[in-house]
This record gives sequence, C-alpha cells and structure tokens, in this order.
Amino acid sequence: MIMENNINFISYGMRNIQKLKLKFLPIEFSIIKLKLNSKLPNWILKCDLYFISKSDTSVSVLCPSKYIPKKYYSIDKWNGFKIDGNFPFSAVGILQSVIAPLAVNKISILTFSTFETDYIFVQKRNLDKSINVLSKHFALDTIYKIAKAKKHFNDGKKLFLQYANSLNYDLCFQNFDKELKSIDKEYNNPNGALILAYKNKLAIGCVGIRKFSNKTAELKRMFVQKKYRGNKIGQTMLELALDISNELNYKKIRLDTLPSMKKAHKLYRDNGFVEIPSYRFNPIKGTIFMQKYLSDKKVKK
Repeated sequence: MIMENNINFISYGMRNIQKLKLKFLPIEFSIIKLKLNSKLPNWILKCDLYFISKSDTSVSVLCPSKYIPKKYYSIDKWNGFKIDGNFPFSAVGILQSVIAPLAVNKISILTFSTFETDYIFVQKRNLDKSINVLSKHFALDTIYKIAKAKKHFNDGKKLFLQYANSLNYDLCFQNFDKELKSIDKEYNNPNGALILAYKNKLAIGCVGIRKFSNKTAELKRMFVQKKYRGNKIGQTMLELALDISNELNYKKIRLDTLPSMKKAHKLYRDNGFVEIPSYRFNPIKGTIFMQKYLSDKKVKK
C-alpha cells in the first residue's frame, strides 16, 4: 500500500503496482452529445479510438477532436493515458491506483474501461500537471509536447544541433545559425510549431513546422535519438505535425530529405507524401523533395 496525503492507493499487489506503465495518447479528444436513439455518424466509426456512454436522455461520445465536424458542439479538450497491459477481471485496484494521485492534486478526470484495460483522460489545461504527478508513481511512455515555454525551445535547439551533427555536411547553406536563434518565432504560433518527444523527462525527438507560403507549410528537422528509433516515435510526431498544419489552415506541406535516409523516405510515403520537383536550393546530390495535400487525411499505418 502506498500512502500520500492520507489517501490509500489500494493495488492488486505492491510488486505489480510498481510495474504499471502508462501509455500517453498524443492526440486531443473532445466530447460531443448526440440525441437519444440517433444513428451513430459514419465519421465516428472511422476514428481509431472512441468511447460511447448512453443515459436515458442522451448519448455522449469521446473521440479525437480532429475528426469532429464543425457542426457538432464539443466540450473541452482532453488528453489520455492508457494503462499498458492486459489485466484479468480478478485484478483489484488498478484504476484506483492511477486515479488517486490525480485526485490528491485536484485534477479532474474521465475514465473508460475496455475488455483489456483502462483509459484515463485529463483536461488539456491540466496535462503538464498530470504528467508531473503520474511520473512520480508510474513508468510513463513517450510524452509529446508542443513547444510553448523557453525550456521547450531550448530542448528543441539541442535536438536541432544533434540532428545537424549527425549529418556529414554543413547546414550553413540553410542559414542554420539564424534558424536556431529564431526557433521560438519560426516554429511557433501563428505560422508554425515545434513538436518534442520526451522520455523520462528528457527530450529525445523533434520535428518542426514552419511557414513556406500562405497555403504551404514546410516540415523540418525530423529527428529521433538513435537509441530510441524503431518505436514509432517519428510516426507519431509526423501525425501530430500533419494535424497541426491542418489546424493552422495550410493546404499542403512539403519537405526535403537526403538520399541516404531510406527509412525516412518510407515513413513519408506511407503517410501520403509524393515526390515533387526541387522547390529550394540544396547542394546535396540526390536530395528528394516531397509534398502532401493536407485534405488527404488517409494515413497508412
């Protein structure tokens, strides 16, 4: 039994509770309300993950915000955590052990259960606080953040430099020094964003979105530290980058990538990018230029 602020964290075994791992769901969720006995809209069925609850007066659906048509009124923004594992129904106190530290810190939640495990959702405005609380008690999977604070952009600079040092050529032709100095402006609202991946509170990956033209975004500095590759961190960051580019009202997004980066080529092609003619100067022979129309939401897994 773990004690904090006089609240008992009742678990199904002290050893097991320490092994619990929470998987962060990087996409935002919202709640919509449907009329009782109304047919479930087709767009909901296309969502990778959604939850439905029904009362005697209405039907509520929690689903990814990006899929919700504008005509629907949605409530707040939520981020979720999945308790990673496959637990028997005889296991007691698993969900409570996760909820209790959030309750102690006055963080409101939503919970949903499936046949295999449980999901906990917190309001977006409480996400950073929730991560800090949960990380004290459980192993957290990779966390994804949109850079806002000075610390985030400093982490981004370090990763940009690691990216540059991993190459066998100098980025001076891209005004890289100037890019580093203006990272908090170039990769920030209203025209861009910097997405960071964290593991154990350490920044391990990044990708940037910046303005190329009024209707076109550019994807830059996709990078994951070598020892963390192969865990779909790049895929998740790319999906977030595409969603944010849509939210910023860009119609298409483009990029350039080195001929040697075969895995990156596959990642981009699997997510709907196609090769296009050169759109900017790059002295590296064989550089590949790619583009994707953001209205094409089909993403291959």
